[in-house]
Amino acid sequence: MVNIIWEIARKELLAYFTGKSAMLRNLIMLGIFSIVPIMQINNALMAGGYSSAALSQSLEVYLLFSSFYALVMASTIAVMAFPYEKEQKTIEYLFTLPLKDYEILAGKMLAAVIAGIGGLAFVMAVILGCVLALNGHLIQWTTPFPTLSLVLTVLVIAPMIVVLSVLIIVAISGFISNARMTYMPVYVIAGIVMGLTFARAELGEYVMLANAVIIVLLAAAIAVTFAVSVKTFNRERIAGN
Repeated sequence: MVNIIWEIARKELLAYFTGKSAMLRNLIMLGIFSIVPIMQINNALMAGGYSSAALSQSLEVYLLFSSFYALVMASTIAVMAFPYEKEQKTIEYLFTLPLKDYEILAGKMLAAVIAGIGGLAFVMAVILGCVLALNGHLIQWTTPFPTLSLVLTVLVIAPMIVVLSVLIIVAISGFISNARMTYMPVYVIAGIVMGLTFARAELGEYVMLANAVIIVLLAAAIAVTFAVSVKTFNRERIAGN
């Protein structure tokens, strides 16, 4: 079962990363969602007297903001899940293979999740590396770094947002025949990310409580979305759209 899921995911990843237009779009998005956060973090450090507290607070805001890059990368693969198969006339062949519904869904989702998490790790590493290279010698390390809230943002919340976006888009792609229409959830999810970014910055001492609530809600949403996706998966409807 694991091999089957991985083979489906590998096929999706190869199709994506061999496309020149997709890679060009990735480079443009990487530039936007790394340069802007780096500039804003540098400004926040200057305003905060180059303190480690100012670094933690600004990273928590702008690293989550940069996760939009990962959302775009993951959603591009997720959008291709079924509409692309239909456009390439391979959907009938896929459905004739001796695969369970959840194996097909898991393979499609895994490809997008791998790309999204990889993109997330890369853009965050670029931002952090550039910020420390430019300002590391000026920062006053007077408070613990990184903070627990920053760790949760980077290692838990941002990846969970990427996973949830993938699940939603793959699930919706089975109901929509036009791949472009499937991008709409990305804009909604991006809006949620932006809202989380700026709302948490104003919570002060309640930020850890907010983190806990967000993680619980994201975990529940991921579980429910996957379960609903498997339940509503219908080969005949998808092939006929």
